[in-house]
Amino acid sequence: MEPLEEAGLTTNESKVYLAMLRLKSALAGQIAEISGVHRRNVYDALERLIQKGLVSYVYGRKRKYFKAEPPENLLKLLDTKKAVLADRIPKLNQIFLENMPEVNVRVYTGKQGLKNILEDQANSKTDILIYGKMIRDLPELRFYFPQQRRKRLLKKIHVRAIFNESAKKKKLAKLPLASMKYLPDEFIGPVSTNIYDGKVAIMLMLETSTVILIENKKLYESYKNYFELLWKLANK
Repeated sequence: MEPLEEAGLTTNESKVYLAMLRLKSALAGQIAEISGVHRRNVYDALERLIQKGLVSYVYGRKRKYFKAEPPENLLKLLDTKKAVLADRIPKLNQIFLENMPEVNVRVYTGKQGLKNILEDQANSKTDILIYGKMIRDLPELRFYFPQQRRKRLLKKIHVRAIFNESAKKKKLAKLPLASMKYLPDEFIGPVSTNIYDGKVAIMLMLETSTVILIENKKLYESYKNYFELLWKLANK
């Protein structure tokens, strides 16, 4: 049932629709018996499924028989939702930006948090400046990094990074649209600081990865200036 709920169906709608796929055509009482959903709730679920194009009905012998529509209609349901959201996103973004505080701080945790930041960087309007721990070899990002790099290259976003000396053996300097420098290992801790597009992302590589994303022009400029100082001090 989980995939159906991910498609936007409630638990009762999922149970009812799955029961109907087995029954093909049935009365509400039969659907309630097979699905395990109370008959009163079955009627509510059927009404919503009809509106979503997943159920139809016919009358036979003065009784209402319900029939499941093909599962492919679930994809149409998702497409409709995407189209509605696509129309609303510009207005929502406008509201979001108008009400954004001068300092905007967000915290992300785990693999998805790291991916959110990397996806954001792939849409950066500025070069990406990085210093600290290299995260590209983290097991949870092994398959995602190549995708992010392709997006970045398509948009011609340059990366400059300062890592520890032991990272030299990875031959990162050969990566396209990337420049690398290095500092002694003792200067690099379990933190990766990413500076881009008016934002500073501080990635803490501990037992659970945590990212603190700060959006503030003055802080961004301060970190950028600090990076440029380190860039002059670092070795090629």
